[in-house]
Amino acid sequence: MATLPKSHHEFWPRERAGYEDRRTVSYAPGDAHHLHVFLNWTAWETRLGSLVVAVGLIWAAGVVTSGHPSLGALWQTPGPLETAAIGLLIWLHAKWQRSVTLR
Repeated sequence: MATLPKSHHEFWPRERAGYEDRRTVSYAPGDAHHLHVFLNWTAWETRLGSLVVAVGLIWAAGVVTSGHPSLGALWQTPGPLETAAIGLLIWLHAKWQRSVTLR
């Protein structure tokens, strides 16, 4: 195999920017941030409030459309509107907690 003379300079040297043969890590584990997000009570409270509101609204839709449909049946049946209101209060409390920083 023929060798190149020492005076021959490589046209595209390896140390040119962008041509390094570096291996990049596709995944590097970080700190326990995911555990903090999982245990974040405010996020769970937001989800819980939204879920309770949805259950109350679905219950209210079932009450209104069962039998002969009327909005009077919704006022006479205890439960669905109160459930939705409690869920809304839970959701609002979670939003308030996110906006306030305690020292």
